[in-house]
Amino acid sequence: MARKAAPVKEAIIEAVRSGRTTLDEIISYVSEKTGKQPRIIKGIITKMVKRGELRRIDNTFELVE
Repeated sequence: MARKAAPVKEAIIEAVRSGRTTLDEIISYVSEKTGKQPRIIKGIITKMVKRGELRRIDNTFELVE
């Protein structure tokens, strides 16, 4: 299962790398790039926040350095 999430996770990191990004911007970028449904992308983002890979500030997300 983690193997299938890898391209989505990489696309999320790529979308957030430039700075703070809203959830809608991340979802639109990642779904366009990978073809995954928004619910899948949101689930992976939630897991990344819980693991400490992403940080949520207000309604934006950024990478944890």
